[in-house]
Amino acid sequence: MDSPTREWADVLVDHNGERWRVRVVLEGRSEPLEYPGMVIGELFGAGEHRKRGFRSKQAPYLIDPGL
Repeated sequence: MDSPTREWADVLVDHNGERWRVRVVLEGRSEPLEYPGMVIGELFGAGEHRKRGFRSKQAPYLIDPGL
């Protein structure tokens, strides 16, 4: 996990031999993120990280789903 700012943190994920970063909102959330590991696991479980258009154009292995 890397948290360069108070606004967000990147959770590093190794999935099928690829390194991914999932951006998680920290500050200004409207509701708490319960079970973040499960939420991230579901995102990768069925390949949703590739389908949903969450991938950043600037960094291809960065996912910003608004978690």
